[in-house]
Amino acid sequence: MSQAEPIFARAEGLDLYWLEGGLSGFLASPDADLLDSVSLSASWADPGGLYLFLGAPAGDGAALQADLRAWLAGQPARLFWLAAPDDPPERWQAQWLNLADDLLTRRFDVDYGGLILTVTGGAAVSLATAAQGWGFAFAADPAASLLAGGGVLSADSPAVVTYAPTLEGCWRFALPLPAATPEAPSGLEQLGASLRFFSGQPDGTIRTLNLRPLIQDEDGRLWTSLDPLRPLDPVRSHLSFFPPPDSGETADPPAFGSDYATARGYAVSLTPQDATADLPAAGLVLALQPQTVGEPGGVPTSVYPTPIGAFGMAVSIPVQAKASLDFNPADRLLCGMSGLEYLGLAEETGNSLVFTRPGPAYAPRSWTPRPRVRPSPSR
Repeated sequence: MSQAEPIFARAEGLDLYWLEGGLSGFLASPDADLLDSVSLSASWADPGGLYLFLGAPAGDGAALQADLRAWLAGQPARLFWLAAPDDPPERWQAQWLNLADDLLTRRFDVDYGGLILTVTGGAAVSLATAAQGWGFAFAADPAASLLAGGGVLSADSPAVVTYAPTLEGCWRFALPLPAATPEAPSGLEQLGASLRFFSGQPDGTIRTLNLRPLIQDEDGRLWTSLDPLRPLDPVRSHLSFFPPPDSGETADPPAFGSDYATARGYAVSLTPQDATADLPAAGLVLALQPQTVGEPGGVPTSVYPTPIGAFGMAVSIPVQAKASLDFNPADRLLCGMSGLEYLGLAEETGNSLVFTRPGPAYAPRSWTPRPRVRPSPSR
């Protein structure tokens, strides 16, 4: 079932219109003659109108309208992302783009720190279809690119600023992942997809341990959603191995090699699994990497992609070794810094490894081990 076209409702006495929830809006131009309810298509016919995407609902619509009018007098814009609309304009954390004759006037960048989304200047802009989640489609070759420390990946056209439910204002596009060649690493390696563990050093620097849970051997694709305002929200910002449910597309992602291994050194492969009622579709989300030692929120950071969701897991046990496997579990997956940290695997296949939202993965310093009790000698 396709999504209904968004309808903006006018705030009383203002030229501001809002969608339900107050995080997406439209500021009509002063001379526009619009009804109190206006569809996305009708609003598009107002060339001086401004589309708003907010980090929080505006507490004072009249003040926001006045501030936007003053701001637009010196800087034309068509789409506008604003983190905190109740802040005074001199403190706004805003990003915007402008159009001329339905063309993007210049390149649009969103720098997440360690990952940059670039939308191609000169892209042709039109209304997106219901199948695309409504919004605005940017067509070029390429429509958008992701710049990471390992290279540049080009997105398929179009890139869409969507009004899909829960994703309003996000950029959505399909991102091809090329397999490795003699000239370039794989797409996943270029993105820096990994699990990362950090430890502070006495000189204030950070030591990083990288683990590649996914090693790409075949061409693939990531269906991407990136929010300029909420890069760490896994619902709004993610790179999925599966297309959105309402897109009509299908995917059959390949199995990936992995740096994971068993206690006997056998290789492990991971196959992305689609979403369930309890888990998102397998993919990548953005996590923070601290650059120096310090309190959270007080040190410089960058972002990197890390897995989320469920992956089917299989162990490659050599044929000659299987005959001697007369024990249970069949093998043990190493999952820590020590061989004493493992997960028992009852079978070679049919296992699932689930990655959850990124977070701390260490024992707090206040933790103290429980005292060992020496057993009494037997009599």
